[in-house]
Amino acid sequence: MDISEILREFWAIIISAVAVIVWIVRIEAKVITNSREIRRVWLQRREDLETAERSRRETHEMLTVIQNDIKTLLFRQNGGS
Repeated sequence: MDISEILREFWAIIISAVAVIVWIVRIEAKVITNSREIRRVWLQRREDLETAERSRRETHEMLTVIQNDIKTLLFRQNGGS
């Protein structure tokens, strides 16, 4: 049995095997791409959470100052009593 007979008899199996290998390589590439994207999104999420926390803290500090100023003004308006 020479190579042409083998190819003629098993061409469908050979093509199927090559197609499966190509498909597996494409799936693996997609998995790697998705893993990188997930990692990027998690890092972005962490940064967003840190930014939101910092913003809430700044807002809280500002509101505390405003609250103290209002208390001082009310105390002065009522004559310090």
